[in-house]
Amino acid sequence: MRVGIIGLQHESNTFIPQPTTLEDFRRGMLITGETVREKLETSHHEMGGFFEGLAKEKIEAVPLFYAAATPSGAVTDEALEAMIAMIFKGLDAAEKLDGLLVAPHGAGVGQSHPDLDGHWLERLRAKVGPKLPIVCTLDAHTNLTPAMIASVNATIVYRSNPHLDQRQRGLEAAALLGRTLRGEVRPTQAAAYPLMAINIERQHTPRKSWPTTPGRTGASSRGSTSRSRPRWTKRRRRAGRSVCSTWATTSAGARRATAR
Repeated sequence: MRVGIIGLQHESNTFIPQPTTLEDFRRGMLITGETVREKLETSHHEMGGFFEGLAKEKIEAVPLFYAAATPSGAVTDEALEAMIAMIFKGLDAAEKLDGLLVAPHGAGVGQSHPDLDGHWLERLRAKVGPKLPIVCTLDAHTNLTPAMIASVNATIVYRSNPHLDQRQRGLEAAALLGRTLRGEVRPTQAAAYPLMAINIERQHTPRKSWPTTPGRTGASSRGSTSRSRPRWTKRRRRAGRSVCSTWATTSAGARRATAR
């Protein structure tokens, strides 16, 4: 089996009038093909976790594209179209793939596309068709949208802040895709959008990662629950947060595989 790897990440700040251009991505990182493996395979990034995880699953990793730029203004239409064209060129050259691992940031904004990540994920889904499994990772500070959820089969989100678990989330995404391709699970997901915001002072995770389900602390990927409820968790729950949950359907019934 062969799985393509794609990453396009930008944390946009719409209060900055200066747009983010293709040259800004070139100054950051704009790479294709095997250069993606050379630059990121051993990194702490989720892209590094993709490579390691696919190797553990005995699945061939096919690096296609990665781009990232320093957080700045909205991405220009020209830059976005150029990068999507590069992704599609890589897909065409790769020929048959059995699945995709993708790494958007989740907080990208384009000049004509406020939901930049949802836009390129929708374009990607239209390109590969509805049947190809796609597992996605996101920064925990994502502006999660229905377009993002509808375009992929499963979503894995960082669980620590500072983000110390990126490679682990890449490993988790690769393992879930491997199980999906073997027919062991069938991921399905949904998102909820409470009209609340989380105070930045309540986002630090010094001891525990963020819970995987609303109202639970210390929950594992299997949905187990810790009896302790740290004070910061109670306060953060009052502040509220959006939740994306992914389930995997097995022969034994529906069991939550991941929930972020």
